Amino acid sequence: MSPLLIISLSLVGGLLLFILGYFWQKHAHSRHSQKHFHTIVRSILDDALLSREIFEIEPDAPGIGCRSYRGQLETQEKDKLLFRMLDPIAHSLTNAPAYLLFRAKEQAGQQYFKFCCEIRKVIPDEPFQAVEMSFPVSMEIGHKRSFARIVPPQDKIRLLSLWTITPQQPMPLSLEQVGPPVLAAKRGAASPPLFLADISASGMAIGFPLEKKEAAPPVDLERGSPLFCLLVFEMDGQPVTFWATCSVNNTRLRENPPALLVGLEFTNWALLQPGERVLKWFHASPLKGVDPILRWVESLSGHHH
Repeated sequence: MSPLLIISLSLVGGLLLFILGYFWQKHAHSRHSQKHFHTIVRSILDDALLSREIFEIEPDAPGIGCRSYRGQLETQEKDKLLFRMLDPIAHSLTNAPAYLLFRAKEQAGQQYFKFCCEIRKVIPDEPFQAVEMSFPVSMEIGHKRSFARIVPPQDKIRLLSLWTITPQQPMPLSLEQVGPPVLAAKRGAASPPLFLADISASGMAIGFPLEKKEAAPPVDLERGSPLFCLLVFEMDGQPVTFWATCSVNNTRLRENPPALLVGLEFTNWALLQPGERVLKWFHASPLKGVDPILRWVESLSGHHH
């Protein structure tokens, strides 16, 4: 064997050893990073489980649009999560990729966590509908955007209506599926049963006048309870028909005049143009807000200035 061949083989062998060592080190670092990621995610989900946080599941599937479904984490295991669903979810979404979102309250404000998962199984209603999801493979962290909140002039509000929603009741897709509201207030009505106390691009506060502080409106006001709302308001002299599903965030009493104020967060929304009867739903992003309400608030803020 010639000296040149021996030198060449030595160089090739050294290069192979270097490449093998590099990939082994990279693999070890990747396993360490993955283990660290799992530890962090499990800690975050453990906190959410203990505080019974409401999660939003957003399937990333054709034809689903921007619909989201609310659920509470029941258990987390090594490679899967089990959610108790608060909204009905279709079995056809099995194996669909999905985003999992929830928010945590901190001293500095609200922090949002967004996980990338997969819907493995939709379990029937025994004793409740549940969804099994894969353990998250990625995570994003963000903070809630602060939106301007105003008290709109009452003459700009043509109609405010309220419905209850149950977990067995899917979101209406047309006006034919919308029954009579539980409560409604038209512009100019004497002694309306509810009113719009304030509004922002992320939610609104609805007020219920109280003759007695012990009285309560005929809707579920527990934190996380869903409500269905219709708000018809005027912008640039034209009516805007805004539908929304909301989640109860908080309640508080106002002394004078006595009223129960209920803070709601938008979860899904739809605009209905004149002559239309089909409701096309969009998810209400806590970071971007609801565009038609954002524009209305900005127009009213400009008028106030």
